[in-house]
Amino acid sequence: MRLPRTPLTLVLAAALTLSPVPAVAVAPPSGLDALVGLSAERLATAEAVAAAKWHTGAPVEDPAREEAVLESAREQAARSATDPERAATVVRDQIEAHKTVQHALHARWTVLPGRAPAEEPDLGEVRPALDRITLDR
Repeated sequence: MRLPRTPLTLVLAAALTLSPVPAVAVAPPSGLDALVGLSAERLATAEAVAAAKWHTGAPVEDPAREEAVLESAREQAARSATDPERAATVVRDQIEAHKTVQHALHARWTVLPGRAPAEEPDLGEVRPALDRITLDR
């Protein structure tokens, strides 16, 4: 089938072909996108925390710090009309995931000491990043 080649058809075809494609509006991240992003960002710090604890011999578990973080999450949740215990459960799960990564790295470094980090990260620099990810948003 042959399309008619009238001047109007040719002008419209050229206009459609040569016109820039309109920009697609990008929606802001959804709550799930934000949660997934923060979870990934938090887990990305696990290796530095594990390395710092490896070098100092500190245990992976730090019950006092964990409870302080959970209490802070509860307080922040209450201020933002979110169920404090639900927020604490989410943060607790993040802490447990972080500790799982740390335990796995410590086990690996025990078996393969040559793979252990040579430098000791400063927890004083890593923990504020964790606090920002966990509590400041």
